[in-house]
Amino acid sequence: MPGLRCGVVILIALVVSPARAEEPVAEFLQGLRQRGEIELAMDYIQFCRSSNSFSPELQQVFLLESGITFSQASTLAVDSELQTRYRDEARTTLRAFLKTGRDHPRAAQAQYILGQLLLQDGTLGVSDPTLTMNRQELVRMVIEESRGYLRQSRDRYHELWSQYPAYIPEEDADLRAVKRTVEEAYIRTQLDLAQCTYWEAQTYPAGSEESRRLCAQAGFEFEAIHQRYRSQAGGLLARLWQARCFQQQGDAQGIRIALGIYAEILEHHGDSPTIQDLRDRALKFRLACLNSEYRKDYQLVIQEAEEWLETAADRSISLLGLSIQWELCSALESKAHLPDIREEERLDYLQKANAKAYPLTWTRGIYAKRAAALMERVKPILLAAGRSTDPVLPPPVESSPDF
Repeated sequence: MPGLRCGVVILIALVVSPARAEEPVAEFLQGLRQRGEIELAMDYIQFCRSSNSFSPELQQVFLLESGITFSQASTLAVDSELQTRYRDEARTTLRAFLKTGRDHPRAAQAQYILGQLLLQDGTLGVSDPTLTMNRQELVRMVIEESRGYLRQSRDRYHELWSQYPAYIPEEDADLRAVKRTVEEAYIRTQLDLAQCTYWEAQTYPAGSEESRRLCAQAGFEFEAIHQRYRSQAGGLLARLWQARCFQQQGDAQGIRIALGIYAEILEHHGDSPTIQDLRDRALKFRLACLNSEYRKDYQLVIQEAEEWLETAADRSISLLGLSIQWELCSALESKAHLPDIREEERLDYLQKANAKAYPLTWTRGIYAKRAAALMERVKPILLAAGRSTDPVLPPPVESSPDF
């Protein structure tokens, strides 16, 4: 309710007037973000911008917290135009912060978030099938800018982490927690730097010498991270990305190695949300490998995807869940067109593919488009055979755009 939000912002402004020397800007914006009050946080940012009475020191803090808020808002917005506007605001604000705050204690955080935003921009550019050579070069420039910020952030976090003693007694829990937080940030920057190499490889034609070289280089970078942190979540994530590099080679050997790594990750024990998410990602990429022209193991995809959907219904409408549902649809359609399939079996598989694709058309992103195209291909065949093409499942809750 806009009126209520406006009233709350005015109330906050009266309680902590910008005329005061030390307004707790960081505390307010952090608290609003933690409670999920993103719209209220952005209203507060607009109010502070209009008052424009911060000291230089407080202005730096305000810029940083505003940049973080806009970055988080961009990930939560469903409307694509709103996402773009928030991302532009985040980049502009964080650049303004770093222009005068490169020596600020939280500069590493700003550099990391800005580097991530730019890397995501490059990733979005790579996914465009109509990417021209000039556009590819622009994407590489964005990725290189991202790499620059991430390197600065990595170096700062490494410097901070190196200041802590190698061993901290268990009774000093607070210091151990702070060191662990810094180390996790240090690992994340290393992962994103390796991802820069991976995504740069995608800007070149598949199978080209430059693409294969960069993909192999990214694989070595991920392997090094995995070797250093193999017992931590960051090390396991690096292992997953290493498998993606092998998968991206686009040949039978790369697919075989990738499948071995995905199987290794799927066997990893642990019930934490992080490990569960990692296993789900490994399954998604494993199914894509099995669906590839080098394996064509469609029956195994059908079996594993259906087993996952039975046990992970609560995650089936997540972005990962949608991708697994799509791999199932693709396997069902491909299975139907195998040469040794009897006509009735073929129609059964196509009818099932049509039914499984229908819920995806109610989502947003690439899987909705792929599902709609599948249904368009399948419908004439089913109608000609006298089979029903009516949807058999109710539409699920609408999802976020594809990643």
